[in-house]
Amino acid sequence: MLAAACLAGAIASTVTYVSEIRLQSAAAGAKNLHDCPRILPDIRGSDTPLNPSPRRDLAFAGCLLETGHGRHADRVMVAAAAAQPRNVEVWFTLAIWQASRRHRAAARSAYAHALTLDPHLARPAR
Repeated sequence: MLAAACLAGAIASTVTYVSEIRLQSAAAGAKNLHDCPRILPDIRGSDTPLNPSPRRDLAFAGCLLETGHGRHADRVMVAAAAAQPRNVEVWFTLAIWQASRRHRAAARSAYAHALTLDPHLARPAR
C-alpha cells in the first residue's frame, strides 16, 4: 500500500514538473507575440489539473488574441477565474484583461470580486 502511494506521488510530481517546464518555455516565447502561432501548442500542452497557472491562462489568452481568436481568449480568462474563485491574482488579472478589452461592466464585476478577496488591492487608474 505504501509503495502504491509513493508511486502515485512520484507520478504526480513528475507530471507537475514537466508541466511547469513546458509552461516556462512557452511563457518565454509568449513575450514576443509574433511567436504565438508556434508556441500555442506548448501552452496547451503544459495544462494539467496538477499545475493550474494564472500565467498559463494569461499567456494562452494573449496568444489567442494575437492570432485573431479574441472571443476564445475572453472565454479562457473567464474560465480561469471561475475555476479559482478564491484566487485574487486571477480575478485582478481578469479585471485588467476585461478593461483592456473594453468590457467595462465585466471588468468592474471582476474587480469587485477581487476586492472581496483582498480589500487592500490597488485602485485602478482612471
